[in-house]
Amino acid sequence: MSQRFAALLAVVTGVLALRMTLSMDFLNFIKATMFPWLLLSGVVLVWLGVYGWVRQQSKSQGEATACSPGHSHSLSRAAWLLVLPVLFAGLLEPAPLGSFAAQRQTVQAPRQFSDVGALVESLPAGASTVSGEGAVSNSAGGRQPRSDLPRGAVLTDGEMSLLKFMEITYYDESEALAGVPIKLVGFVVPAPGGQGGEFLLSRFLINCCAADATLMQAGVLDVKGKLPAQDSWVAVTGYWDPERQKGRRTSDGFSIPELIAQNVEPIEAPQEPYLSLADY
Repeated sequence: MSQRFAALLAVVTGVLALRMTLSMDFLNFIKATMFPWLLLSGVVLVWLGVYGWVRQQSKSQGEATACSPGHSHSLSRAAWLLVLPVLFAGLLEPAPLGSFAAQRQTVQAPRQFSDVGALVESLPAGASTVSGEGAVSNSAGGRQPRSDLPRGAVLTDGEMSLLKFMEITYYDESEALAGVPIKLVGFVVPAPGGQGGEFLLSRFLINCCAADATLMQAGVLDVKGKLPAQDSWVAVTGYWDPERQKGRRTSDGFSIPELIAQNVEPIEAPQEPYLSLADY
């Protein structure tokens, strides 16, 4: 590889890095905290490429008189072909991991990243009871599993991440989340077997980039009307009832938690499609 071609490739790669950084498309591949480093990398690559090209051009002009007639310093066609993958990467619309990847990964029991006791304490006070007919209370002051949460109940506005939902339902033996109105956000994966009124709400957790992504998933039951399209993003409001779990288990024996849906609302895909431990 000639020095001029290496310089050209550095410029093209640097421009691609800057485009993906400034357009925020890089979030489809790596976590948001990498923004300054990706931006710096793009700037350095462009500078090194331009500097190397100018330096090599000056050197070539000085050596031009020493070359024999017919001798050429032009780049070979094979060398130019190495630029094509970089150009295609810049022209194609990047997309985050979706249902295709989710259907090829097994959901595992979540690692305990958070203090589950603190998460339980942070649940809205009295959120497990609904004003009006059908409310359930506990004389001991705790939350009780509910299978009769009335339709039209006022739900909490705050969003709970799929990771926290899985952590609480898996590690909290008191089942304090039972009956608590919550909202979960994710993309749609069809339920195995094509069962009506159900789908899998999914999202990936990344440590660094999409290459180390771990699938977070919850079943959504009792969906009224037409199911949302595969890979579409939705906000699901509902409640968890351990007494109504279908026992959907993965090949590793993990029982996927399920949400009894009260409302499924289509939303725009978030700018940051992946969950990250930096958010906790």
